[in-house]
Amino acid sequence: SKNKELSQFIEKILDGTYAHDYLMHEYGNESWSPLYSDAVINDMNGIKLDYSGSTSILNNYTDTALPQKVKDYLENNEILLDRQTLLDYSLNETFRQDLYIRGLVTLPVRQFLRQYGSQCFMLTRPLEDCKLDIKIPSGEMSLNPQVYDALLRLFEGEPKALKDAVKFGRQLSLSIEEVMQCLGILCGLGYLHPTSLHGADYDHFNRVNQNIADFAIQGDKALQHLVSPVTREATRANYQDLLFYSCKITDDAQALEEAAYERLVRDEVEVTDKAGQVVPLDMVRQGLKPNAEQYVEKVVPYYQSLGIINNQL
Repeated sequence: SKNKELSQFIEKILDGTYAHDYLMHEYGNESWSPLYSDAVINDMNGIKLDYSGSTSILNNYTDTALPQKVKDYLENNEILLDRQTLLDYSLNETFRQDLYIRGLVTLPVRQFLRQYGSQCFMLTRPLEDCKLDIKIPSGEMSLNPQVYDALLRLFEGEPKALKDAVKFGRQLSLSIEEVMQCLGILCGLGYLHPTSLHGADYDHFNRVNQNIADFAIQGDKALQHLVSPVTREATRANYQDLLFYSCKITDDAQALEEAAYERLVRDEVEVTDKAGQVVPLDMVRQGLKPNAEQYVEKVVPYYQSLGIINNQL
């Protein structure tokens, strides 16, 4: 009863959600045999593949992967195979997502910093959307605001290199390893993303984003994002953000409001509410002014940091 996922799985078997032929196909064949992760790791070592970690980033850190009781046990018993077995019991994942590497080389932390210290990271969302009360595989936890809020603010506005974060971490009394773990957790949460300041194809992504905005304005509700040429990932954008983006005005809220309204009138766009009812254009215009001001004040700097606007980093 304490194992929520297993209880839900059994309920689906009993109520017929899982068809019998599916169950037999998935679990009833003679080759199916559950294995502990330590057995798989040992078998992989036999073919010269070393366990590197989980592709689910948060599962690689004790703080975000394991319950407190298990953490206490591991404090003086940090053995790879023990840790992975405890991880299996704690997370109860149907499928592990492990990464194996042939000839794994683990660099001493200072050598790693010399080699990769110039790697840059950037904030992928507005600071206010980076919540420190987070859901993790083993439940919920709160990140230390004195550490994580300070690190997030370091990356606000423009990308920073790993070596910059390590230097800043000294002010917080953090070791190199602790800073690297914090950055790893922030990447795992999607708050930070590794990036390069060079080589982004801005023209291509500008065309892609303009097409996304145009289709969204015409009523394609599935399009609620723009793509960063720096991270190569999508960031969420609501309907009005896409409308304002299409107008290419970034520093004058009044001009942006007028341009957005003119586009709606010119293209005869019907704006609908959540219930699917058409909203009169005069009511739409009433909402454009405050949203245009917020767009210029908060969204434009964020899009600039992602390279979506102005192509400047």
